[in-house]
Amino acid sequence: MASAYWMAHGTQALLPIQNMGELAVLYCFTFLYISSQGSGIWSVDAARGQVSR
Repeated sequence: MASAYWMAHGTQALLPIQNMGELAVLYCFTFLYISSQGSGIWSVDAARGQVSR
C-alpha cells in the first residue's frame, strides 16, 4: 500500500490531505498493524481452539 500510495498519490503533493490519499495511508497502517500483531482471536486457529504460543 505504501508503494501504491507513492505511485498514485505521492506525485501530486506530499501530504495525504492535499493529494486525496488518506484512505491509502489508512489501509497502509492498518495492514502494517495486522501483519505485525497477527490476527489473534479473529484467526481460524483461534476459532478452532488450536492456538499455539
